Amino acid sequence: MKFPTIALGLSTFIFSGMTLAAEPIPPQPETFGSVLQLDKSQKNQLIQLHASAQECMNNIDASQFHPQAFLNMVKEGKVDEQLFKQQMAVQSNLHEQAARCRITYYTNVSKMLTKEQKRKLVDMYQQQQSG
Repeated sequence: MKFPTIALGLSTFIFSGMTLAAEPIPPQPETFGSVLQLDKSQKNQLIQLHASAQECMNNIDASQFHPQAFLNMVKEGKVDEQLFKQQMAVQSNLHEQAARCRITYYTNVSKMLTKEQKRKLVDMYQQQQSG
């Protein structure tokens, strides 16, 4: 049995359960409102956009992802290459869908902002991505 394959499988198992939980979620509308100094109309739009982003995230179907499969491989001491690749593809797809929801949200928010507010939004986005 190859040690790097087992190590990779184990590390994937450890982090796979956090597939969508690890995705950075956009700040709550209240946070945006205070940092970006939104007017009332912008706040109302932001609340609608946030609800749409939440719905987008909630509509991601994670039913094909089975982190238990990685645990079973560890228990058996054998990596099922086909299952491993399939589950990694599913995990990648979930991350892609979550990223699409998030970036759609940020771009839609950006469309309603002034130049100064956009600058602050970019700063918020960069902070969220880095930490």
